[in-house]
Amino acid sequence: MGFETFATYRFQEYERCWTSDARSGVGPMAQLAIINLDEPRLTIGIQGGGELSRGGLALSGELGGTYHFGQRSGFDIHTGFNVCAGLAGLEWQNAAQFECASILAFLGLAAELLAHEAPDALVAAALRAAEDEIAHAVISAALASRYLGARVWPILPDVLPRPPLAGPAGLTRLATESWLDGCLGEGMAAERTLVASRLAVEPRARTAQCTIACDEARHAELGWNVLRWATAVGGDDVRDAVYALRDAEPSAAAQQRANAEHDGCLGPSRIDQVSERHCARGRRRLDVLASSHAGA
Repeated sequence: MGFETFATYRFQEYERCWTSDARSGVGPMAQLAIINLDEPRLTIGIQGGGELSRGGLALSGELGGTYHFGQRSGFDIHTGFNVCAGLAGLEWQNAAQFECASILAFLGLAAELLAHEAPDALVAAALRAAEDEIAHAVISAALASRYLGARVWPILPDVLPRPPLAGPAGLTRLATESWLDGCLGEGMAAERTLVASRLAVEPRARTAQCTIACDEARHAELGWNVLRWATAVGGDDVRDAVYALRDAEPSAAAQQRANAEHDGCLGPSRIDQVSERHCARGRRRLDVLASSHAGA
């Protein structure tokens, strides 16, 4: 057990996170460790390394001297070497798994729409969205494999399908989930991914982000179409249930999925800015929808 501290001087300055240059740096390091509670040792040296490509694999090493205290006191040479997976690879790996989860979500939506005898166009759109998510999972896994240097396979989550809920309760669930996960969640994912695509420099990542952003925007519109149909069929009770959630935040799963669908270039402040702008626009659109029902 012990602790380590180090400082790194970067050879390049990164005022903008979307530069395509690989990062590298070097600096001092110090380490105090205790082995078996009776062999303390102090290491002083230098450490440094760099990425092979921006956001990809990184190599780092340490070189210094170690002084051993206790019965076997004396100096020794300290060396170390690490291979680290880049942030972009891990982000795309997470994205692949969330896209797999979305496949089941859209298949479940199609089943619920069928159970409530929704228009064929809505059912077909839900099935097409599931196909989109399959493609997204493949794209994300391929990029993760490229960045990490190892094959990544997306895996469907081991969950039982949720049975459709009949009657007014089912319509209410369809409407509220379409608002939270579709209108807000999918729309938020689309906008974040679109911003990331504009900032991305690596061609494959940029192309993937553009494709995903377009598809997610279409999925958000599917959410609005389902919401419009469910509130029209379900009447005041369904509309009231949805509007009670006007100021609610998207579900944790939707937010996490949206966070995963960027390549690591969007900082926290930009993510919050894009999300808040989309939610505000979605709530204004919901107000218009509610007003049109009231006028009717």
